[in-house]
Amino acid sequence: MLKVKTFTEKKLKKCFHNFFTKIIDDYNPEVIFFVANAGVYLKQMIDAEHDNSKFHIIKIQRKTTPVKNILFNKVKLQLLKKLPKFILNFIRNIEHKIYIKTKLSEVYKNKIIIKNFNKKKILIVDDAIDTGSTMKLIIDSIKETNPKSIIKTAVIVRTNHNSIVVPDYSIFKNILIRFPWSLDYNNNGDPTDDDTDGNGIADYLEANVTLALTNHEIKRLKVFHLTKNFYVVFY
Repeated sequence: MLKVKTFTEKKLKKCFHNFFTKIIDDYNPEVIFFVANAGVYLKQMIDAEHDNSKFHIIKIQRKTTPVKNILFNKVKLQLLKKLPKFILNFIRNIEHKIYIKTKLSEVYKNKIIIKNFNKKKILIVDDAIDTGSTMKLIIDSIKETNPKSIIKTAVIVRTNHNSIVVPDYSIFKNILIRFPWSLDYNNNGDPTDDDTDGNGIADYLEANVTLALTNHEIKRLKVFHLTKNFYVVFY
């Protein structure tokens, strides 16, 4: 079973910003594709700090989406947010094992049309590579209209060491990540069921994790010692 790591939005933004900045310094791409849906969130995290005129969203369009799948996802969303993290981690591992068996032919039923950018250095950014099938489809689609381009890929995590595409840049490998946009990321404001370091122990039981619902800035703090065991604090 793969370890599941949970990222809060704040931690992910910092991590991805540093990761993306290093890629820009190393490769300096002329066109950057962010793969939706996760790519939309990743793009928003670094829009203000980088030249977003290079940024483009690429989305794989499926021919049909069964209504029962839409309804199932809505029901599942409500149930997932109420389950303990260790059960969610177990479900994630099952889903991952099923997903990595996806055949490349099934992915190629999707359709992507990429225009000719007349640019040489292209970067594709996604949250994860599992089988690599989606990434291969995107690379092949870009090559059709941009045959002379150099294409590099960047993901936060490569979950499967047997993926048919090996990312040029990645942060993690052989783990699963619960992102802020994931269905099983509850973000319910209740810290007692959060496990942000993904070790299977609730955060409130760990000394190394700081819990907070809101951030408070204290500019002045006064403590008055009234009796032996009684204090009054003003701030």
